[in-house]
Amino acid sequence: MKGRPVVERRVKRLANTKELAEYIGATPAAIKQRIYIGKLPFPYSKDGKKLVFDLEKVDAWIDKLPEYGGVNLLKD
Repeated sequence: MKGRPVVERRVKRLANTKELAEYIGATPAAIKQRIYIGKLPFPYSKDGKKLVFDLEKVDAWIDKLPEYGGVNLLKD
């Protein structure tokens, strides 16, 4: 991980939309909008009507982000 500090991960691996929003610092509406327009940068699954996100996939996406400040992770 290119010089980033190692942080102990939580035990829970799957998250719903609200939990994901809190995890990445976005709103649930922003996540749903990105899904609607087909620009969510990591995969998700559906459990009935509920969206489920694998936090390991989210972490892999975060690890690939460039390192500089002031970035809105869900903005084009």
